Amino acid sequence: MDDSIFTDIDRWEEITIIQVRTAADNARKRVDELKQKTRSQLQRDYEQLSQELRHRKENDDYFEHDLDKLTTQLEQLKLSITNTADLIKIRSRSIDWLTVLETEARGTETGNVVPTQNVSEKHIEKTKHETAALFDGTSLLSAEHQLKVNEFYGQSKQRWKLIYQASRDGFGVKDFHSRCDDQGETMIVIRSENGYLFGASNRVPWRSEGGWIEDESSFLFTLTNPHTIPPTKYHIHPHESAYSMYHRADCGPLFGRGHDLWVSHRSNENSKSCTRFPRSFMDTTGKGMKTFTGDKHFRTSDIEVFRLVQ
Repeated sequence: MDDSIFTDIDRWEEITIIQVRTAADNARKRVDELKQKTRSQLQRDYEQLSQELRHRKENDDYFEHDLDKLTTQLEQLKLSITNTADLIKIRSRSIDWLTVLETEARGTETGNVVPTQNVSEKHIEKTKHETAALFDGTSLLSAEHQLKVNEFYGQSKQRWKLIYQASRDGFGVKDFHSRCDDQGETMIVIRSENGYLFGASNRVPWRSEGGWIEDESSFLFTLTNPHTIPPTKYHIHPHESAYSMYHRADCGPLFGRGHDLWVSHRSNENSKSCTRFPRSFMDTTGKGMKTFTGDKHFRTSDIEVFRLVQ
């Protein structure tokens, strides 16, 4: 029997699990947002009611019944503030796992298709194609990492096109600028010599001149690292957005005025590249300069840059 069939099923299983995890992660984030929003509103209501109660007491403007009623409302609000999760409902759509995959047997002599237990190779191929098409041409990003980087970007189905691959196009600064300048929004993925994956995103196009550039949406990220930190996005500090990235012909990718992330000329041949993080970008995982590779300086084994596909 052709093992490729089992490979396709394994691939479908992998992608489905990734999509389920992504959906669950998004739901958790939404719950956190709703809890915070609800708690803030309840807190405002609580403070407003407290002020009203104090005002009535100070001005002797209340009946005993009113006082009891307001006190009860305050207690209810106080309880609601500490139990905001009870105010949020989760609704999930059930999945019919018996029919989500369809299998079929082909007649060996007539070529007729004989249905057996529901299977859909088309679904497998469609799912494979959709994920593979997110970062067209990548050799560094797994399907799971492609989905995660898009999650960082904020568009789960955003597509990207490979425009620069250091192992193919060269590790020189000119190699980078000749292929990445004036390409619109880009996503940079770096693999260090010790195999760790990290990178950066910028909305402002790369140029060979201009110095420091402001990009409030710029961010750094780690996918794999020596600290078992899960894939994490690091935002630019609001007061440092004017130093998001640096444009100069003799300088490779540089993010943050403190060199939060800088890739040197011929970064595969030396360890001049560095991550003096956090300076302009915010460290939320507490590992500082060692976050991305375990050391302040690093050597690269490959770099991929993708442009946004409209």
